[in-house]
Amino acid sequence: MLGKNEIDLLSMVELNRHVIRGTWRFQDEELYAQAPFPDTNAIGGAISIPYRPQGSYKIRCVAKRDGENGIVLPVVYNGKQFGVFLSGGWSASNIPELGMEETRTKANFFPTFEYHKMIMTVNSDGLRVEGDEGAVIQWSGNYGSVIGRPYDIPDPKGLYLKVWGRYVFKEVHPTKAYLASWIDRIFNSKNSMSR
Repeated sequence: MLGKNEIDLLSMVELNRHVIRGTWRFQDEELYAQAPFPDTNAIGGAISIPYRPQGSYKIRCVAKRDGENGIVLPVVYNGKQFGVFLSGGWSASNIPELGMEETRTKANFFPTFEYHKMIMTVNSDGLRVEGDEGAVIQWSGNYGSVIGRPYDIPDPKGLYLKVWGRYVFKEVHPTKAYLASWIDRIFNSKNSMSR
């Protein structure tokens, strides 16, 4: 069930228009994706989503794996577009456009073959992805330091999904996070002043 201000991104996808690479299909309102495992010639499967986030936002993603490898959740902020690779056990989670070695973590966002929920927060301070089993990857800094963008995504301001291996997406919902971030900052500021 969608929360207030959430948008069902999967309902926006038209397979004949938005598939970039790999095998994608809908079954019972879930999006099934299959793409080659990573090797020197495989760059994974990709699908574009016709939605452009404005300002700070959160994405709630519920997905499961059938194998290992991982998925990429998209970041679009301040004129930059890049992705966060969330590992399913094959390799380390990382943020490729910010340096795979510099951002790598052993966090496994898909420790079992069940559905797992991830929450990604994107704002002016950076980004953070939290998994339901305690996995976390985060970055804070200047978005101007992001080098390059996913060359295969046609809309440089739009969202997308990427996969390596076989995954099923049950939910992909963005929600505007600006108000929550603003309230958090006021609350934290009042707390610091009262100390």
